Amino acid sequence: MEIKPIKKKKVYHEIIEQIQTAIRSGQLKPGDRLPSERDLAKQFQVSRTTIKEAITVMEAIGVLEIRTGIGTFVRKTSENLNEDLNDILADNGAEIDELMEFRQAVEVEAAYYAAVRGSLEDKQKLRQLFEELEKAVRSKKLPAKSDFSFHMQISKMSGNILFFKTMELISDKLLRSVTKNTVNTMAGAGNPKDVLEEHRAICEAILKGDGMEARRAMRHHLDSVIFRYRNAKLKSGV
Repeated sequence: MEIKPIKKKKVYHEIIEQIQTAIRSGQLKPGDRLPSERDLAKQFQVSRTTIKEAITVMEAIGVLEIRTGIGTFVRKTSENLNEDLNDILADNGAEIDELMEFRQAVEVEAAYYAAVRGSLEDKQKLRQLFEELEKAVRSKKLPAKSDFSFHMQISKMSGNILFFKTMELISDKLLRSVTKNTVNTMAGAGNPKDVLEEHRAICEAILKGDGMEARRAMRHHLDSVIFRYRNAKLKSGV
């Protein structure tokens, strides 16, 4: 495995990226044992604490497996995990409900951290994505992709690699869910305006750096999405 010295501020992020690149390229395969924390620290030229942080994150997202007293092993690649999640999130009636509960668990806190951690560049990107969403809604186009990109940007802005990578891992299912949800929830009178104003409130809170308000606005939005979706489902008799 080719290793480069670490120079970035959040060094454990770079370590994770290099190890995942080695896994994707086949340099590291499922079942392979990683060097010890001491050896990795020497190769990456960082502290053992930083190596431990990176390994802990990769274990949490299912990439590595720590076997006490034996070592750390490659468990699954992102592709393997995505296949597993596709099996778990099979196309059935509960899929959207379960995804929405997942989004509540992740995105409400992601909005808070996006507000307090997001850089000026991040916030400019979020504003741009909101403007694209607004344009799509006002032109009466289906804004699913703009909506999806807006929410993914917030998870990225949170600065929490688990929030972003987990959302990214299920992005295909999430986009399909958002698309289906958008068709259902924006069909009723007034819904497009409601959805747009909910996103505006989230965007403005994050741009102001108001974490508490961003959290509240995201919670209100996702609660409203669930309500509209379930109401539409009841009306359709599904």
